[in-house]
Amino acid sequence: MKSYNQQTAKRIKKLKHEIAAIKSRYKAGSARQSNLEKKQEEINALIQDADNRKEGLKKELVALNEYRQSIAQSQDRVKVAKLGREIDALRKGIAALDTSSQQMAKLSSSLIVRK
Repeated sequence: MKSYNQQTAKRIKKLKHEIAAIKSRYKAGSARQSNLEKKQEEINALIQDADNRKEGLKKELVALNEYRQSIAQSQDRVKVAKLGREIDALRKGIAALDTSSQQMAKLSSSLIVRK
């Protein structure tokens, strides 16, 4: 998941440059509105992918929390602690996906042409 979030951060950075270039070309008349719309569709697909991943991670988080609660009474403190670290990492990953989705949504909305 960490790798996915790092790749997404790089992709967002690249998208910012691409959007700036498309908007500049659009203002200069060398790009069409369809170019903006195509980039917006690409970003929306990335947001959907991130949202799908996030939903899967949330389900995993619920399952891990339930499992941790079921073994919390056991004497295996090491296992409970390890699960706690996994749960924390999962929460951080979900938060990173949320942040990425919000950034991409802003990028997508920046491509809307106001007439």
